[in-house]
Amino acid sequence: MPEKPCAWLIQVAVRRFADHVRAEAARHRREAMVVSLVPPEDQLALAADEEAATSRDDALDLLFMCCHPALSPPSRLYGLLLRMTDNPMVMLDHAIAKAMVHGPAAGNQRLDALAGDARLAKHHRLDAVRAHLLERAGDRPGAIALYRRAAERTASTPERNYLLTHAARLGEGG
Repeated sequence: MPEKPCAWLIQVAVRRFADHVRAEAARHRREAMVVSLVPPEDQLALAADEEAATSRDDALDLLFMCCHPALSPPSRLYGLLLRMTDNPMVMLDHAIAKAMVHGPAAGNQRLDALAGDARLAKHHRLDAVRAHLLERAGDRPGAIALYRRAAERTASTPERNYLLTHAARLGEGG
């Protein structure tokens, strides 16, 4: 036990505070250095509804990743969800899961059943998923046409750009 505990505690607190101030100052210097490397026009954070802030839509990637066969069965596929609801997006997800496990033909077969559902028949995601499955099956011209049709049907600029980029990539030879 120190001879003067109160003085010792005050000294420890002062030193801790000084360490904290030095650490904060160093952090501020590092942040300033990083910001100085970014061009001034890119330093503004745009609102979420502005186009540049949403230049990439990960929804389609997420849709495919959540159905990947490497996931454990409890983590996948939509069986329980299908029993609970007849939501067309859940049915679309289920078709993707089927394709990931049983191949593109099985997924496309499930999509054929969805094409008659008025809630989804003209939705861009149905075309986008079918395009992806055709791409996986090796039908590049069919995939290109459907990626383009999906791009025409979406109201999302980032999603349209994503779909058109996929179509262009396939048109260039992959």
